[in-house]
Amino acid sequence: MADDHGVALGHPLLDPGFVAALVGLAGGRRRPSRAELLAGIAAGELPAVVVARRPKAHFLEVFLRAPTREFVRGWDGGGVDEEVVDPGALRAVWARWPVPECTAGLVQHLWCGENPPAPSARPAAGGMEVPS
Repeated sequence: MADDHGVALGHPLLDPGFVAALVGLAGGRRRPSRAELLAGIAAGELPAVVVARRPKAHFLEVFLRAPTREFVRGWDGGGVDEEVVDPGALRAVWARWPVPECTAGLVQHLWCGENPPAPSARPAAGGMEVPS
């Protein structure tokens, strides 16, 4: 999706240097816990509340807010490969709230297609596009 819209995608948790550091820190342990990894990385510098175990984060409520609702309400059915996506069925799915999480990437793709980056956008550190 990033390539389709002229931006570079970077994911810090997949950065080879970060992954190598985690592997080095984990040593021979098969599955160190998140708390063990954070404690090792932070060397006691993080508050206990940050290192403590907590339930899995859910980002749907953060990602799919009012601007997303507006976009999907006004979506005209264009921008999808109709051999893969049935625009009418997708509009019906998107008419109910919340938008299913499994369609979040498609929402982003369609929004980016209708809102291309400004011609003056320049690559920032890490290759991400930002306005000048």
